[in-house]
Amino acid sequence: MSRCERETVVPDRLINAAAPDQLDAESIDCQAVGETLRCQEADELLRLSMSAQKNQDHQTAVKLLKQAQSIYWELSDAVGQEKVLSMLGVSCYHLGDYKTAIHYSQRSLDVSPPSPPSPGAVRTLSTLGNAYRHITDYEQAIAYQQRSLELAQRIEDQAGAMAALNNLGLAYKSFGQHDQAITVEKQALALAQQLQAHNVEVQVLKNLGNAYYSKGDYEQAIAYYEMRLALSRQLGDQRLETQILRNLSNACHAIDDLERAMQFAQSCLELSQQMGDLYLQAQMLASLGVFNTALGHLQAALTAYENRLSVARKLHDLKLVSEVLGSLKNTCYAIGDYAKADEYTLQQLSLLQGAAV
Repeated sequence: MSRCERETVVPDRLINAAAPDQLDAESIDCQAVGETLRCQEADELLRLSMSAQKNQDHQTAVKLLKQAQSIYWELSDAVGQEKVLSMLGVSCYHLGDYKTAIHYSQRSLDVSPPSPPSPGAVRTLSTLGNAYRHITDYEQAIAYQQRSLELAQRIEDQAGAMAALNNLGLAYKSFGQHDQAITVEKQALALAQQLQAHNVEVQVLKNLGNAYYSKGDYEQAIAYYEMRLALSRQLGDQRLETQILRNLSNACHAIDDLERAMQFAQSCLELSQQMGDLYLQAQMLASLGVFNTALGHLQAALTAYENRLSVARKLHDLKLVSEVLGSLKNTCYAIGDYAKADEYTLQQLSLLQGAAV
């Protein structure tokens, strides 16, 4: 009996007293009603698990999916089985359990009908590719992403093709094939822009920047990071903006463009101060100290390290405090302020002795 056929209404005759010659037919109807209710229960569990996945609560999603899985097996519901196995693969992947993700995703493909192809198989193949990439089986990762792409193109699933191209680029990059990665990521970018999928576009711009960075083409990496920065500001995502500003600062540092590196670090610092992110402030102040020292701006470096010391103390991070005291000591020696350098040395020594007690 199909899922559609289970969408029945309790017949009136089940409510009233049944005649003896009606019992066999009514028993069949009761079984159908029972199956319908069980199917609805499984479908509701599936819906709740989707909500949990959207909220990144994959532990809860797995529990709900396993309950739904039991019911779909009881009903021999192949469609439900395929869906629940695919979703279990996704949640296990996000939980970092890549081998279990592979197990569930492969089982989903096994129960999927060969014809017509299931749209869900596009995502399942992509999950397999991503999981194999994380366990460093790059050839399998590439093979599954290519299958995902081919299926998406065959059934004209543009969103699926966009995801497969992006993931294929990641697999190529992990395998050290940077030119291939760049080629498919550019195709993914074109699709993301065509579909106005800005959240995906942001990811693809990052992947393109990273691919060029890994290849050693820092100018191109910077160009894509700057495109990503503009889009993040358009989307109003401050957390993402700080991440991109750090990438830009690192890329400019790699080509010895310290002035630009410092500008991006300063912008990131100001944004982190607005957000109240002390850890990010500490990181950016360290970068500003390094860049100013390299440029010979020792007083500016000293100010950056003094501010970093204040942040470290707010964080109650003794290891970080000790590290900053060392930076301050070295900077004061470079300036020629030996008395202040000795003062920082004593503070660092006292801190280390206290930690050792």
